[in-house]
Amino acid sequence: MEVISHNDRYDGRPSAVCVGVFDGLHLGHQALLRRLTGEARARGLVSLAVTFEPHPRIVLSKGNDRVRLLTTATERAPLFEAAGVDRLAILPFTRQFSDLTARQFLEECLRDRFRASYMLIGYNHHFGSDDVQPEGYVPLAAEVGIEAERAGVFRLPGDVRVSSTEVRKALAEGNVERAALLLGRHYSVRGHVVHGDAIGRAIGFRTANVVPEDDRKLIPADGVYAATVSLDGGPALPAVVNVGSRPTVGGADRRVEAHLIGFDSDVYGCEAEICFVARLRGEMRFDTLDALAAQIRLDAEAAQKVLGRRL
Repeated sequence: MEVISHNDRYDGRPSAVCVGVFDGLHLGHQALLRRLTGEARARGLVSLAVTFEPHPRIVLSKGNDRVRLLTTATERAPLFEAAGVDRLAILPFTRQFSDLTARQFLEECLRDRFRASYMLIGYNHHFGSDDVQPEGYVPLAAEVGIEAERAGVFRLPGDVRVSSTEVRKALAEGNVERAALLLGRHYSVRGHVVHGDAIGRAIGFRTANVVPEDDRKLIPADGVYAATVSLDGGPALPAVVNVGSRPTVGGADRRVEAHLIGFDSDVYGCEAEICFVARLRGEMRFDTLDALAAQIRLDAEAAQKVLGRRL
């Protein structure tokens, strides 16, 4: 897959395009991209996904930086490649860019720059600074020489609606299993292992304190999770992960700490990817460190049972 950045020239055959933030690249996005690649092949076109960095809400939220990402910039490209698109264009989203009308975006960006002759539009995607209604995009695109179609709502069996909003809601509730259902994969967080307070080692349960690579990344609700952890791209290791402030030891900051079950090597400085599989319980305060250690032992046993069934 070829990645096109802001200043790169676009060369090659005319394209079939799909535009969106694609945060999470959930099953609905994946279905949209599969349809795009199919249409591109049938028409002899290059399949091109057009997305933005940073997330438009960060730019348009008038200084509100509390937008939490399901996928960071580094996480998205491999997911697009796995979806089978030929090219990925990542455009810088600025205030000036946001002032483009729908017609200007279609003409200047899609038609003139990317040679788009076909466009697949997500059912709830909006573009342009003017108030073009969703049903108005198809005829507007035709006016500038782009054949366009709007996709329908994607739902799973049981009439389960799939959207980035639903994934965020599930993670905010700690329901990582529902998030995985909507994403088609376990939700993951990447970061580097840094030195912590060494309390886990003192009670016999060494932990890896993982600092997310992007502080805008959405972290699941506080609690204890069965998970897997990959270190520096290595195999997935079974783990118990605690998200929260560690009330038993008087913690003040929110941390992500992983106890790698049956693994006792030095992991400081490693790049870790945590895949959240199931929530075991909420975060609790214990009266003593011995009580905490006893609970971690139970959590590790529960995690091994869950991971053995689901991986």
